[in-house]
Amino acid sequence: MKKNIIIGIIWMFFCVGIFFHIFFVENYFWNCYTQVEKNISGNSMNPLFKSGEKVNFLIWYYNCNSLNRGDIIAYDFANTGNIYMKILYWFPGDKIFFKENKIFINNKELKNSAWNNYIFSDAEIKLMKLFIKNNFLQEWSYFIFWDNIWNSDDSRKFWAIWKKNIVWKFQ
Repeated sequence: MKKNIIIGIIWMFFCVGIFFHIFFVENYFWNCYTQVEKNISGNSMNPLFKSGEKVNFLIWYYNCNSLNRGDIIAYDFANTGNIYMKILYWFPGDKIFFKENKIFINNKELKNSAWNNYIFSDAEIKLMKLFIKNNFLQEWSYFIFWDNIWNSDDSRKFWAIWKKNIVWKFQ
């Protein structure tokens, strides 16, 4: 009789453990983000997105997923709660060089979604070079740009960003 009770208790703990693993651990790692819908405000992402267009973002996505070149991200500028939508182009360790006011990342010229060249002023290049040593982006730095190459408050204006300020991923 005691043996059956002990086996029953062990079986119960085993089942509770499996339940906990499936519904908490597995769901967290497989679905470690939640989706929200936001409206685009402004023209900084033209031609990719238009002002007023509804888009979906994945909150907490980067808590358990890697950043990827070309990801469209939401960035919290200086932890102020002001969220900006940008495209992630440069990663720590990327080889960067400038030629004729254009920027090349790992020997590829930076272009927007419409394949237009980004043209940078001498002052913008000078600012960005603060985060580049021996032609490589510093280890903690990420550079982000808007898709609108003519109307841009991005890394050319407010420097490199930190990963901790990347809050959402566009879906």
